[in-house]
Amino acid sequence: MPPALTPEDHSAALRVHIGHRPPRPNVSYVDQIVGESQESISFSYFTGLLRNYDVDIVHVHHPCALLGGKTDGDPLPKNDLVLSALALRVVRNLRKHRTALVQTVHGKDHCGTGRWRRILERATDAYVTLDADTNTPAPDRTVHIPHAHYRERFLGYPMSEPFSGRVLCISPHRLAAVSEAPLRVFELTSTEGLSLRVAGGPDPAVDLLIDRAAAGMPERISSRVELLSDAAMVEEISKAELVLLPAIETLSDESMLFMALSLERPVLVQETPAVQSLCREVGPGWIHTHDGPLTAERIDSVMEELQSGPAQRPPRLTARDMNIVAKQYADIYREVARRHQ
Repeated sequence: MPPALTPEDHSAALRVHIGHRPPRPNVSYVDQIVGESQESISFSYFTGLLRNYDVDIVHVHHPCALLGGKTDGDPLPKNDLVLSALALRVVRNLRKHRTALVQTVHGKDHCGTGRWRRILERATDAYVTLDADTNTPAPDRTVHIPHAHYRERFLGYPMSEPFSGRVLCISPHRLAAVSEAPLRVFELTSTEGLSLRVAGGPDPAVDLLIDRAAAGMPERISSRVELLSDAAMVEEISKAELVLLPAIETLSDESMLFMALSLERPVLVQETPAVQSLCREVGPGWIHTHDGPLTAERIDSVMEELQSGPAQRPPRLTARDMNIVAKQYADIYREVARRHQ
């Protein structure tokens, strides 16, 4: 068993093992955790079954990651007896090594349920939510840390003035979720000069739909279907007058929302309590919502509102500074690590 760290050791050298890929050039949730100035914390990353417990904290976004599962489908095709045995092994190792467990709870959960999950829930030292409307299994062990903005992240990136009337559907991973409805209803819009741009990673679910829509209205519909770098996403967002987003269900969806707001482009997104709360936070004119399926009438009404009375002030995002958010993660790490000394 590794020796327990003193409070001075914890303030100087916390070791955090994250169930996430390392930071890369494209923005990701992990960048908010690591931050720009967390020199007192060392980070390592894992995928597959958790094997390294010689750290102070293990942080996962979905509990099935601890057992080797993925989060984008049916991640754990084993029976609950096997999963419970794996979960018990994880908990025993956490206790043996005095390692704290932190979970982020966000959006849709593909991990499933069962006794294995309750075992991990009881062993979780702290839950992190990105909005105050997300529920966790233990409210008394839950801290809300907001998603950071990206204003400083994109300083120096080439920007464009918005193209009048351009509506953008953009997503690096969920192009079908964001573009299928607009592609089906766009021909019914009546706003003069309106155009639709579809940009994002390849998605066979919408390839044929894009081709058909573009063939019928080649002067009004264009696409850029490829894996987009941050620079490419900044380029596409800055050229848009309105950014359409899917329901905010994944961390990637939330990142796109804050990319658009950070670049001062209004968004149209499905209404949820969390989105309504964000509307009030950022101020009027930036977040527009639709309740239920997206319609051509709603696109028209939002464009009329934007063109007749654009937002008077930039979106309020001060509390979401990247360094402030990273410090909040560092604070919760130090708090849970102290409990295991």
